[in-house]
Amino acid sequence: MARRPDNRRPLLDPNGLSDDFASGCDVQDHEDWLRVVFWVDVPGNGHGARCKVRSLVLPRSALPSVLQELRGGPAHGREARRH
Repeated sequence: MARRPDNRRPLLDPNGLSDDFASGCDVQDHEDWLRVVFWVDVPGNGHGARCKVRSLVLPRSALPSVLQELRGGPAHGREARRH
């Protein structure tokens, strides 16, 4: 498998995980880890409701990498990721 143009390792998806749409998220901050709960807004009974789509638990040590990826993410275009 060839390396990606940005020299990062390829991302394998052996389980065929699906993508889920979320309209927002909530971060639960714990001592050594973070839990990010993604949700979608669902209209109902004249009141908005939120339906959980998926949650992700990651170690606090992963936070700097996540923030770095987000800084070079969709809001800044892919060119911003080049080092």
